Amino acid sequence: MNLSGRRVVVVGASGKIGRSLAYAARDAGAMVTGVTRFRNPEIRDALERDGIETIVYDAKEDEPARLPDADLVFLEIWAPDEHRGAGAPEAIWKLNYDGIGRVVERYRGEAHIINGCSGNVYGTSPEPFSEDARPRPNSEYGLARFAQERLIDFLFDRTSSRVIHLRYFFGNTPDSGQLYRAACAIRDGRELEGLPEEKIQVIALEDFVRYTLRSAELLERAHSQTINICHPEVFRRRELAERIRTELGEGRVVFRSNTGGEEESLIGDTDRMLELLGPPVIGVDELIRRAAHAARQAPGPEK
Repeated sequence: MNLSGRRVVVVGASGKIGRSLAYAARDAGAMVTGVTRFRNPEIRDALERDGIETIVYDAKEDEPARLPDADLVFLEIWAPDEHRGAGAPEAIWKLNYDGIGRVVERYRGEAHIINGCSGNVYGTSPEPFSEDARPRPNSEYGLARFAQERLIDFLFDRTSSRVIHLRYFFGNTPDSGQLYRAACAIRDGRELEGLPEEKIQVIALEDFVRYTLRSAELLERAHSQTINICHPEVFRRRELAERIRTELGEGRVVFRSNTGGEEESLIGDTDRMLELLGPPVIGVDELIRRAAHAARQAPGPEK
């Protein structure tokens, strides 16, 4: 991917996806500005040392006129409460609809946008959702993120700006995400998230970043596009948990119920992703190995 000479803004540059994306865009030749609240000054200092300009910006409160000119904007805001859907409804909408809407309006007709969104826009179902399926969000967070997508499309309609919505499903690093939390719970014999028959996809953060950057190559194909970003392999939580326990070599697999959960599945069809962006680089076996290793190194509960 060559972004030589392009002005890139990463909104949400202190998060795990946003920070890695800022570095990847820089390495691809872009002039990168990282934009976020920067609650951790060490992250901002590191980005600045590494040649990435930064601007402290709160999407809920600040004026978008402060944001720099750009050719390409990546939206990667994942406030913890809003991301998990645990925040108050007004906070979820203020960030994901009002705040992001004002940012998008700032770049209307000036820049293209790649919107890192969420599979939660679909709601739950035991069958994988295709991008052409009708989303039926069953959480305040999923509804706000789907409304955000439609707002961006509305604002960019009949302008020179184009948008790609990437609907992410369950990214993982060695020490964060579904696999790491499951590994720590299995190690300690604690109850696992979800139910045993719930279907799930897990993917490496590195693949999220690679797909997000590569999607910029697709901007000239259509005015608005939507792509599910998830691993093609689908597992039931019990199956995944047993594989983690085998890799750990210790612990217990415990769910709050011995059965059920299929209807609570949130999984995406990957045909469009594979056709346009190719397969993921990192396999599930490697993700499990990383998570188990990190869990073995992490401190457990006090005995």
